[in-house]
Amino acid sequence: MPGDTAKDLVVRLAFEHGDTRQQISAITNELKLLDSGLAASAAMAAGFSGTLNQAKAESAGLKQAVGLQRQMVEKYGEAIAEANERLKKSTQAHEEQGQRIEDLKTKHADLIAKKTKLAAAMEAEAKASGDNSMAYLEIDAKMDALIVSIFIINTLI
Repeated sequence: MPGDTAKDLVVRLAFEHGDTRQQISAITNELKLLDSGLAASAAMAAGFSGTLNQAKAESAGLKQAVGLQRQMVEKYGEAIAEANERLKKSTQAHEEQGQRIEDLKTKHADLIAKKTKLAAAMEAEAKASGDNSMAYLEIDAKMDALIVSIFIINTLI
């Protein structure tokens, strides 16, 4: 582009092809170069007879510095927005996981209650028909399945 300096092109390329941190670093470096350039311009302009040249040089440098600082503020704003979005997603995932744990705790409590009832039924069946009766063996198989379910939920909680 006409009027672009090598510094402008370096900063523009850094914006177009770098990540936010690199872009901010490039802007910071460019601001440091501009500060030294402004000091050099001021020293050079002081040697001229008119203050108009000095004012023009300082004005151009200040405009460029303000533009770069504006870009830096935008990049910081983008980085903050991205961080807020990640935090929002993380918080939502945390809440969902907490709900899953609460659901598992409720299911665990229900299974423990069923186990207690099943144990009482087994005992009653053993007294009534013996521990080799078909009803007792069915209850025993249910108890085994229930214990496996409880074990699995315990590992998830």
